[in-house]
Amino acid sequence: MVECYTSADLLNMPQVNTAEFPKNTFVIGNHSDELTCWIPLLGYPFMVIPCCSHSLNGDKIRYPVNRERQAENATLSYSSNSRYASLVDHVEDVAELYGWKVEREMLRIPSTRNAAVIGYKPSAQYMTNSIYEILAMEGGAGRWVENTMALMKKPPRDH
Repeated sequence: MVECYTSADLLNMPQVNTAEFPKNTFVIGNHSDELTCWIPLLGYPFMVIPCCSHSLNGDKIRYPVNRERQAENATLSYSSNSRYASLVDHVEDVAELYGWKVEREMLRIPSTRNAAVIGYKPSAQYMTNSIYEILAMEGGAGRWVENTMALMKKPPRDH
């Protein structure tokens, strides 16, 4: 049997908080897994420290190397063809598609996941692409509800 949930079902669940953030909110996503690529789309200045690679629908994914961004970053000495570098590049790409001015900062922390993507200011073209357009460019979020419901049934991960 397949369970089906509507957006109304999700919004009425006690685990879901739909409160709006205060005006001067700054969102920090540290090891935010399935939410990593969503954080730039919330519309608030943000810092994301990507860790595990998930698409907008919550599936695990390996993003392809963005050769253009790698060429840009080569001069900044944080270019790499790794799976992690591809994820960081992708978070930057999504944020820029939505209209954020983005910077990357390499953190001095004892971790291999040490890149912070910071969207601190809307660019001149802020929100020129709607979230729906970005979702379409990313292949949609068709399994998002199912993936979210599956996460809510599991105990928290320790990683």
